[in-house]
Amino acid sequence: MGSVKPSWADFTRSSVSGGPVRASLGHVSPNLSTNDALAAEIDGEREAQRIKPGMLAELSGIPYRTLARYLNGEREITVTVLDKLAEALEVPGEELLSRAKARQGRGRRVVAEPVPAVRDRPWRTRLAEEFRRAHVRSPHLGLGDILPRRAALAQRALDGDPTVDEATLRLVAQALGLDPGVVQGYKGADEQMVARGASSAGAS
Repeated sequence: MGSVKPSWADFTRSSVSGGPVRASLGHVSPNLSTNDALAAEIDGEREAQRIKPGMLAELSGIPYRTLARYLNGEREITVTVLDKLAEALEVPGEELLSRAKARQGRGRRVVAEPVPAVRDRPWRTRLAEEFRRAHVRSPHLGLGDILPRRAALAQRALDGDPTVDEATLRLVAQALGLDPGVVQGYKGADEQMVARGASSAGAS
């Protein structure tokens, strides 16, 4: 008897442990299913990296037509499939899950929850990548539309410039259609990682 692959029902009931992906999707917006939100985030990441669907199919080892059904939300994205796509896109599966949850909450002004920290990628770098993905999804927005009369500052925010203050980053997030709380979400994830590291060092 073959093994049964976990599905999104497993995520909504509890956290998944022991594998590459360990996250709970939490609350779900009635307007967008978990699977649709995740499919949109994966496809948005693909577009942001300018990876053609055929190339993503090749990198992930998923047949092209099957991949198209995943990205269109016509087929359920299992943990195994997410792992393959996350590896192909070089983005942690947990981060894609966090984005999908944030996407479901948009429109209700839900403060973004902390996203997983990555030791070699500071929070401002990951936030800037989130900004650029959002900008790709809103091609009608020029830099001057994001921060009126301060296009150069908007560009610095999208570049991950560490001198841009957090208040400005929240304005950029809002202009791009993101919850301003995403700024604290990314920053808080790094702070938690540092705190865990200090706690582990103290216990050793």
